[in-house]
Amino acid sequence: MIQLPDMSKTIKFNLRSDEVIGSTIKTITDREGKSKRIELLGAILSSVSVFLMAIMVTTGKLSFLNMFIKNGGRDDNIYYISTKIDIPELVEEIHKYNNNISYMRTADFLLKLGNSHEKKEKCILALKSLLLIKHIAPLSKKVVIRNLMKLDNTITDSVVEKFNSITENLSDIIDFRNEVDNLSSESITKSSTNGST
Repeated sequence: MIQLPDMSKTIKFNLRSDEVIGSTIKTITDREGKSKRIELLGAILSSVSVFLMAIMVTTGKLSFLNMFIKNGGRDDNIYYISTKIDIPELVEEIHKYNNNISYMRTADFLLKLGNSHEKKEKCILALKSLLLIKHIAPLSKKVVIRNLMKLDNTITDSVVEKFNSITENLSDIIDFRNEVDNLSSESITKSSTNGST
C-alpha cells in the first residue's frame, strides 16, 4: 500500500509583479476560423475566374465582349435602325424601356406596328435590318424571321440565307450601319420605281 505525505503541511507562495513577461496567446474562435475560410475560398474563386477569362479571351471564345467592342450595343443598333428608317414609334418604345429593349421585343413591336398598312413597308425594312445584326440570340433571330414572314409573304429561307451571308461578312458597327443604309436605299429605290409605274 502507498502512503501519501501529509498534505496539511504545505507551503503556499503568492507572487506579484508589475511587469508581464511574454505575450498573450490569441486563440482563434469558430467565427474567425469561418472568416478565414471564406477569405481563402474567395481568393481561390477569383484566381480561377481570372484564369478562365484569360483562356476565353486568348482563344476568342468571349464573343459577347467582341459584340460590345466591335458592334455597338443592342440599343444603339435598334436606335440606328429606327431613325434611319424613320419609325418614331420605335424610338418612343426604346425610351419607354429606358434604353433596354430586347431584339425579340423590338421584333414583336414591329410586327404589331406593321399590321397597320401605312407602316408595313417600314416595319418590314426594320425587321430585315435586325437580321443584319451579327450577335443576336438564336431565339430572337427566329422571332425576327417569323415576324418578317408574317408581314411579307415573299420572304423565304433563301432570302434569310442571303441576309445570313451578308451578316457573316460584317466586321464592325460601321459595316452594319452601311448595310442598313444600303438596304434602306434599295427599299426607297423600289418604292419610287413601283410608285412611278
